[in-house]
This record gives sequence, structure tokens and C-alpha cells, in this order.
Amino acid sequence: MNNRDIPERPQPNARRRILLCISNERPHLVTHALYGLATASEPWIPHDIVAITTSRGASEIERRLVRHARLRTLCQHLRLPQTAQPKLRSVVVNDVPSRVQTAAAHRRELSDCILREVRHVTDQVDTELCVMLGAHGPALETFVAGHTLSLLARPQDRLAQAMVSDADAQSDFFYPDTMANTAGRVSVLEIPFARVERVASMRELVAQSDYGTLCHGLDGHAHLRVSHSFRGLNFRFSNAFDIRCDSSHRVPGPRIEPRAAALYALYAQRARDNAGFLRDDELLDKPEAYLSFYDACLVGGRVKSSDAAAPSLSRAALGVARSRIGRALSVLVQSGASYRDYRIHKQGGACAYGLALAPEQILFAA
Repeated sequence: MNNRDIPERPQPNARRRILLCISNERPHLVTHALYGLATASEPWIPHDIVAITTSRGASEIERRLVRHARLRTLCQHLRLPQTAQPKLRSVVVNDVPSRVQTAAAHRRELSDCILREVRHVTDQVDTELCVMLGAHGPALETFVAGHTLSLLARPQDRLAQAMVSDADAQSDFFYPDTMANTAGRVSVLEIPFARVERVASMRELVAQSDYGTLCHGLDGHAHLRVSHSFRGLNFRFSNAFDIRCDSSHRVPGPRIEPRAAALYALYAQRARDNAGFLRDDELLDKPEAYLSFYDACLVGGRVKSSDAAAPSLSRAALGVARSRIGRALSVLVQSGASYRDYRIHKQGGACAYGLALAPEQILFAA
């Protein structure tokens, strides 16, 4: 490889590029990652580098990359002008003590730290994130980083691994100091992963949870998210399917008509508020809450229920709406156990209807 193969400056891009390195106590990952990304067939040069590390690792990064100027020297080696050299920041997770109890606390803190940093970057619309793993990194960091990115990644975000030879991994090797014989010494391996943010709407859950609570809450529990979107009311479930009301014409996927969507949302709201099941005669006597959801289903509320499009409320109409919800769920939810979680339940002689989900399983977003 010749010097002319290295880009002299970052490729133009409207987004700010963030490189997140799970570096543990090895500052080498930072230089391996930067070198591998900069010399790839499609160079990707970050504006900022964030290294998640221990206090000892942060000291090593400061001593070896900053004071010994290895990072600056690498940038010069890559022919990056001063204005294009990435800014480096360390995020410190406490070192693992010898006691098992505190080691468990360290694992929780590390997981929460990775979650916070990934969420911070992906919450910004003008960013592009690359999470970089080391070739010989600890299994915990590798799993949590990949899992967190899978939950929150946008289309422009990526997961990669910095690859070096076994001999280089065991030595004090930061980057090739000559352009001769560099083949195979440092490379970046792209890691494919599933992005679930769009179908599971994880961001609202993540904003309210630490990593452990998030994983526990998703394990074996149904979660329903109801959101008032601009084009209608969406119902989003944690097991990766959506039901969208008919007014959301420009989005693909199964839909139910607005009156059925509004009824399901009303039952969900009552379950969240511990208001109990609802009889049809109660709803018909005081339909205001139902009509507010119906408004939200009509193109984001731009059509009101007082207009000609207002639903014809009757016991028969409510029965038809429940039937349509049931048919949609039976198609979408293949598991019998999950279907029982989501379906509309009836209380015996009272002819009252509602959802059997627990309040903490239902999230409403404005």
C-alpha cells in the first residue's frame, strides 16, 4: 500500500461520525480501529473517538496515546490535517475488585455505561456511530455492545471488529509504522446484526431503564406501546410486529381500522391505569375517551370525531371492532401464550372487556 492510498481528509458527510471503542485496558484498540477504518476500501474517519475503559485503561490511554503522542503520530501517518484529527475522550468504568459482589456491580456498571453512550449518540439525528470491538476482547463487553447496538441502531450505524494477527495482539503493537508489508496486520471486520428499533420501539424502554432492568423486562413479558403518530395511531409490541390503523397509508404492514384501533387503545389505557374492565354500556354512556383515541387514528387528529367521519357507536359496532382486533392478533401472534397476553378479555356475566396486561407492560408515548 502506498501513501497515496490513505485519504488526506475525512470523506464529506453531513453527519458527525463517532467511533465507540470498548477498549477495556488496552489503548491499542483505539489506534487499531482508527488505522483499520481509515485504510479500508471505503475510508471512514471519525470526528470523535470515545473509549470505554477502566481507570487503569484511561491512564494508559493518556500516557501512551496522548503524552507519547501515538494518536497524533498515527493521524500524521494517515496524512490527516490538524482540523480533521479526531478528538479522544475516555469514559471510565470502575475496575473489577476481587470480591464477587463488587465484580457483579462492575458488570452492571459496564453494561449501563455502554447503554448510556450508545443511546446518547443514537438519540442525535445528525450522527453516525461505529461501535468497535477488539479481536480478543472480553465476552461480556462484546455481547453487551452488540446487543445494545441491535436495540438502538439506526440504518447508518455499524458494528465492527478490529482484527490483528495473533503475534501483534500479544505485542506492544499500535499500528504499522511503515507502509511496507502492512497486508493482514490491521483490518476491520464488519459484523452484521439485526436492528429492532423500528419494529420494537425500544428507545422509550431504554430511556426509562438500566441495562439489567431492560433485559429483565423483555424476558418473557409482553409490552404494548401506543403512540399518537402524525399519520395515525400505531400499536407496537416487543416481539417485533406492529398493528397500524388504516389511516397510516404510507407505512407497510398489517392494519386495523380506526374504530377498532381506538377501542384497543382505550382498553390498553385502562389496563395501564388499573381502571378495570369496561362494559359497553359505560362506554356508550361516556364515549369521550374513546373518541379522543378515534381522533388520533384519523390522520394524526387532523379529522375530528365531530365531523362526518365520526364512528357510529353501538353495541354491535363495538362487537365488530373487537372481532377485527381478534382476527388481526390471531394472524400476527403465532404463539398461543403470547396471543393470550395481547387479546381482549371478557369478564363473565358483567360483559365487561379489557386487556390482562400488567400496567408496567404498557407504554404510552405522546
